[in-house]
Amino acid sequence: MDSFDSSESRFVESENTESSLPWVRFSSWLECVCVVTFDLELGQAIELVYPHHVKLTEKEKTSVCYLSFPDSYSGCLGDTQFSFRLRQSVGRRGS
Repeated sequence: MDSFDSSESRFVESENTESSLPWVRFSSWLECVCVVTFDLELGQAIELVYPHHVKLTEKEKTSVCYLSFPDSYSGCLGDTQFSFRLRQSVGRRGS
């Protein structure tokens, strides 16, 4: 019975460790989420990057802003969602 109790406690400990860092598991297929806003005078600008510890290069920021601009009127009012994949810049960690 002791071995069952100890294995159960290891499972709970492992589960707590993983749940305390959910982004570690999630980041295996998603690097970050960016909120891009558009101002008529300034153009596109990244308003928010989540998680906050992600550092994008200037080239990546420019690409995200450029790709987030709709190239034609879609006929819908309100927020628009885009998803796309970018190559990582040289010097960035691989997934």
